[in-house]
Amino acid sequence: MACLRSCTRATAFVATVAVVIVCGCMGGGEMVVGASSNITFQAWQSQQAKLTIPEQGLQSVRERPNVGLAFSGGGSRAFLLTLGYIEALTELGLIDNARYITTVSGSGWALAGYMFSDVTKNDTTLLGAIRMPENITEDNSKSIEPMCLRGAPVNSNFETQLIEAILNPLVHGKDIWTHAVDKVFMQPFGVPSDKYMTQDTQTLAQVLENNPALNENDFVVPKTNRPFWIASATYVGPEPYSPYGLNERNYSMLDMTPFYTGELFTRDATFGKVQRTIGGAVESFAFGSETASPTLKPSEKQGVLVTGAPAAPFSPVHAASISSFAPGATVAALSKKLSVDIDPVMNYWSPSSSLPTTDVALLADGGCIQNTNIIGLLQRGVTSIVAFFNPAKPLNSTFDPTARPTSADDIDDGLPSFFGVFVDASYNILWDISHNQVFDQKDYAGIVNQLTASMRNGLGAVAQAEVTTVDNDWWGIKAGMKVNLTVVYLARALQWEAALPSDLRTQIQPAVDPQNPSNLHKGGTFEDFPNVSTYGDVHPSALLANMLSDLAGWIVYANKNIFKKALLAK
Repeated sequence: MACLRSCTRATAFVATVAVVIVCGCMGGGEMVVGASSNITFQAWQSQQAKLTIPEQGLQSVRERPNVGLAFSGGGSRAFLLTLGYIEALTELGLIDNARYITTVSGSGWALAGYMFSDVTKNDTTLLGAIRMPENITEDNSKSIEPMCLRGAPVNSNFETQLIEAILNPLVHGKDIWTHAVDKVFMQPFGVPSDKYMTQDTQTLAQVLENNPALNENDFVVPKTNRPFWIASATYVGPEPYSPYGLNERNYSMLDMTPFYTGELFTRDATFGKVQRTIGGAVESFAFGSETASPTLKPSEKQGVLVTGAPAAPFSPVHAASISSFAPGATVAALSKKLSVDIDPVMNYWSPSSSLPTTDVALLADGGCIQNTNIIGLLQRGVTSIVAFFNPAKPLNSTFDPTARPTSADDIDDGLPSFFGVFVDASYNILWDISHNQVFDQKDYAGIVNQLTASMRNGLGAVAQAEVTTVDNDWWGIKAGMKVNLTVVYLARALQWEAALPSDLRTQIQPAVDPQNPSNLHKGGTFEDFPNVSTYGDVHPSALLANMLSDLAGWIVYANKNIFKKALLAK
């Protein structure tokens, strides 16, 4: 569901068990097949010395400030928090200053709706207005308007949809996960699963000019005036060579955007006894096709190719679904049969290869590599990054990294890993974050100490500092880049709680030492609020859903000067 990180480990376990037990006793789905008609599409190749960024050719991207928002995974928790963060940034007039939004897992469900929902043109109706704490009551928070995305996990139970999909012989196979994501988060809000996607009307016009057999009704484009969306997934490897043991894995990052899908950084990877080139990108409507012949020449950075159309459209639903397939890494490590039966599979070939090979590829949750896609923003040269970490593990508000080493009880491992600090196993059956250091370790303590100070001040956990990149040959990051990094780590906000009506405040605050922001409430609707577990709350109440989104929005408001600086507001 969300990534297989500590922030969503329980949810991933439940989903894996449910799928594995039932699918192990049933027949599998069909493999990817070719299509009969041809399509003409753009392709890009990247070399290790210089990355190719396809969207740099789009005026709508270039004209925005060089700012990226990175939202983490975390199942329905991340989904609801992301809605609140985006709504507050919208209300403050800051969202238009973001060039990029990257998502992983549950936050991708939110962005698919934000980008493509057709139920309303009003963003506040879609996302839900932020209520200030003094205006929140139990009565006015017990319902959600039908056109508001907050209602998705409230109105439909993801795990129930997953089980129903498993038992449905018309769905069983590689569509199980996508079916459940679609039924809960997409279909009720008009996000299509049967249409190709492209970036805007200009790219659509070019596609239709090159493909007279297609028409505009075959496509969906994001709403106007949106940042460029990047949904992150993990390329696990070619299906024929699975399962992949711990010493056989070679994960790559897959960027899925409305414009193109692929990997910006090209490298050669070994899977079992075979080697494949991973890298380059194709227009997203062509993703899942078979290898084009001829392909790009080594001297061509970009070109137009022809191949057979994919068996089915690669839609926003498929991007959000693949990005959230939490059991993916585990399943691919356990059993070839299970991988064939339940892993999201797509044809994959590399435009960066001189002799590309079409493989049926196993794909998984982006959190199997990084639960917040900061690396993708750095690859694109983004110099102001706002990263939202939404884990189930609370931050220890008394922890000082200058006083002692970081432990697993202090902080979720997602943030420290970007500074080369690994507090849990960096490499196991669930994930591989061992290659993720992109910032100088000397900048780590300052970020954490700002976060904990912000917590103690009752404002949530927000920090901002200039950090410096280090060489990372695995992802193609060069040393010496100065980045204005803003970090939001999910935490209680004591000032927000103090302004709540007393009856709600009592339900949210812990009984023991409530002024310690690291302590969480136990029991009832608000168990571990706001770091609620997606294991127990994949189907939250309307009250819990609204409170999570409203808290996220309040944190943005309470720290608006920091966000204004981060988003280069004048």
